[in-house]
Amino acid sequence: MPSLFVVTGAVQWQGAGRDMPNWAYPEFDWDDGNIDHILDRHGIEPEAAEAVFYNGAHVIRRGDRYHVFGQDSGRRYLFLVCVLRERAVHVISAREMTREERQYYDRHR
Repeated sequence: MPSLFVVTGAVQWQGAGRDMPNWAYPEFDWDDGNIDHILDRHGIEPEAAEAVFYNGAHVIRRGDRYHVFGQDSGRRYLFLVCVLRERAVHVISAREMTREERQYYDRHR
C-alpha cells in the first residue's frame, strides 16, 4: 500500500523515510528534458510545478516515484510525477489533473 502524506506549509512525515526532502521547502532538480516535456507537451512551466509544493500538496509514494496532487499559484489543479535525486525533487511530468484526480484531491485536502 502506498504511503500518503500531506504537505501544508509545515513538513508532515507520515509514511516518509529519512531520505525524504523537506517537502514544505524542497529543492528542485531541473534539466532541459523535463522542462521541455512539461512545457511543450502539457503547457506547465517549472515555476507552476514548484508552486504546488507551497500551496498544500497531497503526495503518494509509489516505489521510487511520488505522485503529487495540488494547485499552482493560479489555482490550477496539477498532477506531478517526481523522483528524488540527491534529496532534490526531480519532476518527471506535470499536467492538469483529470476530473477523477481533482475529485480525489478535493476529498483529501
